[in-house]
Amino acid sequence: MNIIWINDFIVKDKFTKNYPFMEIIEYIDKRELEIIIITLKLIIKGAKKKQVPNYFIFEKEYYNDSNKNRFSRLQKFIIFLIKGSPIYLVKKLIQLKQEKTVVHLFSGFITSFFGALTCKLLNLPCIIGPNAIPSKNLIFKNISKLSNIKFFIRDLIISRLPCNKFLCFSNYHQYILNKKFRISDKKMEIIGIGINPRRFHILKLNNSTYKLFNNMSKTILYVGLPIEEKGFYKFIKICKLLIDRGIIVNIIIIGIKNKKLRLKLKRELKQLTKNIHIFGWISRLNLIYYYNLADLYINPSIDESWSMTTIEALSCGTPCICPNIPIFRYHIKEYKNGLLFKINNLEDMFLKIVEGLKMNWNRDEISKNAQIKYNWEKQAVKLLEVYKKIRTGDNNS
Repeated sequence: MNIIWINDFIVKDKFTKNYPFMEIIEYIDKRELEIIIITLKLIIKGAKKKQVPNYFIFEKEYYNDSNKNRFSRLQKFIIFLIKGSPIYLVKKLIQLKQEKTVVHLFSGFITSFFGALTCKLLNLPCIIGPNAIPSKNLIFKNISKLSNIKFFIRDLIISRLPCNKFLCFSNYHQYILNKKFRISDKKMEIIGIGINPRRFHILKLNNSTYKLFNNMSKTILYVGLPIEEKGFYKFIKICKLLIDRGIIVNIIIIGIKNKKLRLKLKRELKQLTKNIHIFGWISRLNLIYYYNLADLYINPSIDESWSMTTIEALSCGTPCICPNIPIFRYHIKEYKNGLLFKINNLEDMFLKIVEGLKMNWNRDEISKNAQIKYNWEKQAVKLLEVYKKIRTGDNNS
């Protein structure tokens, strides 16, 4: 049996072999199946030519720190259509299909839409998800905004595509798919994103806080894009509030790709405190150091379908402070591995951070529980069973 795995984009750096959900491939028994990967775009960050994976790639983009996001999501979609990505996808499926093929449409509207229709024409069994649907915007926000209505329409279209199974991250995602799109439970399987414990675990750090900040104060960490949906500006306000109220804390911010914005933030915050470091993009391999260095990981985002950074932090034993939305209620057990604050309530967020800084967390227990909960091997076994059932036509068991 061979699996044709299709993504809208994959990010590759010189350290990581696969990107978040794709890590499950490492745990699937290669004696039982062959996996062929197609991506419409491969974004390469610092990898040399010999480190670029042997995928079928429609387009490559070499990332650098000065890259600017010149186009909107809709503009990028139209450009990809004009360039002929659907034709490329259809040709590859025709070329690669075998007698025992299952197509896995992992994420993206173009890949899901044209992939599912092509599979229908070629009589190929296919799976959609878990990143394709439901939209994170639909789950955690109402659809009153125009952008959210667009996401709703996109997800509604995907939910009506012909496929054998929809994959979703959790019971809550399954509930949303059933309630919003009337997809039956029999047509869904829960496959979560796991953690590789060899990459994310507790490190023994000796005086690392002192080396970085020249003090031994508690440290808070933010990892993510500098956008409103990710709660970035709330985090900046919280930093200022902590400083203004005399809370002595070190601050690490990671993910600010734009150099001008990094310099602006440094000038602005350095006037208030010297205990701050702001970084651009850092590879997932190197993030483990900062997760371990931090006393608290702060994720104020309401734009999450799963939150990879949160489970990475937990796997490193770092307690997390997050908004009280469904996916974080799944990840966070209050006073065990973190705290939840009220949405859009800056004061409650402040209080939970201060409370978290005062607590004596059991980091070993947090890490151990995360690595059990987000176990890739269990998810790989479940996914392999789904492939087998679909290939044999047993979709209802």
